[in-house]
Amino acid sequence: MAVAYINKTIELPTVTAQRISREMVGERSSTALGKLRQDVVRVRRAWRLECRFLTQAQYTAIISHMESVSWAAVPFWLDEFGGTAAANSIMAYVDVETDERVQFRNPNNTWEHQGRHLTLVVRER
Repeated sequence: MAVAYINKTIELPTVTAQRISREMVGERSSTALGKLRQDVVRVRRAWRLECRFLTQAQYTAIISHMESVSWAAVPFWLDEFGGTAAANSIMAYVDVETDERVQFRNPNNTWEHQGRHLTLVVRER
């Protein structure tokens, strides 16, 4: 079973690392007396996912879909959300941070000449 999906059906296979960050949406400023005050509207999450040893077909499914929607927000699901990708996805923007072409041997013992390592940054909308 996959750790992550985009568009509810496109698996992000072989996620080997996941780094989570949180961004405050709001304002911070100092008052005239020097006290710090803040108004927080919400906290937006971001994930950095390293997908290793993707086959050409897996890579193409991810990139083709993102290009077809012009890199707009898509449904995104992680296993930590619970439930299923169909029912528990959130809308998020997906960007490619790194795209590396690699060669590796598949589990079925064939050589993958056009394999990929992708690092994706997913930001909650």
